[in-house]
Amino acid sequence: MQLPELFQTMLSDRRLTERDLNKIQENLYMKLHDAPVWTTGVKKEENIKSFIFWANGRIDRINAVVYEVNTMIKEKAMLPVRGPVPGTRYIKWDDFTKLPSFSILYEAIHYGNKPYTKDGYVSVNMLRNLRNWAGYKSSSLSDSERALANKVEMLHLSALSKLNFGRNADQPLLFPVNMLGV
Repeated sequence: MQLPELFQTMLSDRRLTERDLNKIQENLYMKLHDAPVWTTGVKKEENIKSFIFWANGRIDRINAVVYEVNTMIKEKAMLPVRGPVPGTRYIKWDDFTKLPSFSILYEAIHYGNKPYTKDGYVSVNMLRNLRNWAGYKSSSLSDSERALANKVEMLHLSALSKLNFGRNADQPLLFPVNMLGV
């Protein structure tokens, strides 16, 4: 198999999105200070042709592209991006609003984007809202707001962020089973 066919096959992998190819292009530029031309608004195949043209005949570029693609595919394979993950569950927004601490955290939960999905589950946006609100309020002049921001940070937001890394903001948030008792 020649380089154009190899790259065409490798970069056309259905697991790689246009965003992933753009990230690969950025990584190549950061490492080599040179990268294929990236054009936004065109089909994925057009940018693949740019990768092929850029790397053709240069073993260092070929190896760099192969390394970046393999790294991206391995990272994506390890992410719990779609569907439930064993030991986790989604929580319905209606159930979440019935929790005793919901009223206390109402402002933080709604700080930013819509905290629920179209189909009625708590979304990844809610986690982002909480983190952004806690960061904002941690430098408040009010002692009570700073104390509440510190308590929000103690809700295992880092662990939830790690569990939900790679998920889209509008996807349901994965919670460890029995985390909230819901």
